[in-house]
Amino acid sequence: MKYDTVDNMVSVVIPTYNRAGSLVRAVESVLTQTYSELEVIVVDDGSTDDTAAVVENLQKHHGLRLKYVYQTNRGVSAARNRGINQASGEDISFLDSDDYIYPKKIEKQISFLKDQGADVCFCNYNVIRKKKRRRGLRGQIEKPLLHYIQSKMTPQTNAWMIRRDILAKKDISFREGCSWGEDMEFFIKVMYAAEKIVFLDEPLFDYCVNESGLSLFSWDKLEKDVFIWTEIWHWLENHVADQELLQTYKNVIFGYRIPSLLVYRLWEGRKMTADARGYAELYRPYLKQMNCSNGLRSVKLAIVWTLFNLKMMCARKSDR
Repeated sequence: MKYDTVDNMVSVVIPTYNRAGSLVRAVESVLTQTYSELEVIVVDDGSTDDTAAVVENLQKHHGLRLKYVYQTNRGVSAARNRGINQASGEDISFLDSDDYIYPKKIEKQISFLKDQGADVCFCNYNVIRKKKRRRGLRGQIEKPLLHYIQSKMTPQTNAWMIRRDILAKKDISFREGCSWGEDMEFFIKVMYAAEKIVFLDEPLFDYCVNESGLSLFSWDKLEKDVFIWTEIWHWLENHVADQELLQTYKNVIFGYRIPSLLVYRLWEGRKMTADARGYAELYRPYLKQMNCSNGLRSVKLAIVWTLFNLKMMCARKSDR
């Protein structure tokens, strides 16, 4: 992908829902970037707080560089898709409304894309959790799509810069109505569709983990995990022409990724013994496909699976 010598317009999509308190910081972190050819598109997904007033006040200072789009509550996927459709930039980036980016993020990513002749770039970041800071991604990433499927790297949504024509040509969008894993599906499609992907190994934003917003355990997440990864597999099956590579993806998805999601959720719910047994039996066909396709991660998975089965065995004995 060749870039023009002129600066590309970058559109940063910020979906939000009742986050008026943190939205100012997020928007300001973009509109004060060292890179000037950009716009911010705030997509308000049916907020009931004063989000609209906050954006209106920001628009007084930043003018047409800040767009505001309101929609009835349809979820984050619909909000991101709406933002993409409203974008006028050649490149698309995302920002969660409770996060912020460093002042040179966009300048550095655009420069790196141009230097490398790439059409997709993701950067490193810092994870802020319980007042502690750690690097989000570690080590060089040579095979982004495979490593993503293997769970060896998980770039956060804010990390990406994508040529908008990649999304248009391949008809890639976030799956609407899906409340789990829609970002994984989207970026897997992006990585496969891209001619060249580059990793900028420099933290360019903070990803702030909101402990109070973490999802509580529920058994229906097993179904959601299986659904999204089987959908990802069907898409790859229909698009990947290299049969050897396709088989590698299949081995990892069905031999590690789906079993790992099931096993770790079963382990998390192990104290609800009857339910755990029932779900383990329900998803037995997927668990039987567990293999050693993912190295040490597969070994660790096998250990947890063994511990779970021992836990269920002990529970049976105590029931007698």
